[in-house]
Amino acid sequence: MKYKHVFLLWFLADLILGVGLFITMFAINFSASTKSNDYGMFLFVLVYGLLISIPSLVAMLIFHYFYNQKSILKKDYFKVYSLVILGINLVYILCSYFIFKMGGEFNLFYLFSTIAGFISLYFVHLKVKKEERREMIA
Repeated sequence: MKYKHVFLLWFLADLILGVGLFITMFAINFSASTKSNDYGMFLFVLVYGLLISIPSLVAMLIFHYFYNQKSILKKDYFKVYSLVILGINLVYILCSYFIFKMGGEFNLFYLFSTIAGFISLYFVHLKVKKEERREMIA
């Protein structure tokens, strides 16, 4: 796994969250019971998601640096990065609960962030395997 794959992992997770948020926002906005045009909340959650995900990108890049330097298990990265994604979101949940006293709605955001991270890790894993097969053929 290379640095570009770590960045792609972060980008795909944010993209999945953004698309999910976009679909949810329009589903709520165009439902029969609610007719509001609350695009400010959509922008708030989008900007909040981007700002809160930048430290996770930095943490993953730092972890990737040390993982490439010290690890003898460089091929078995799927389980390791699954734990990294889970750990980063756990730190976010604990910080939002104990430091900022935020309620359960933000825990739901972190739950979906973890799921999006696992989905993007799977897609990056497929991409890495495809590149490895291409290198073996060449």
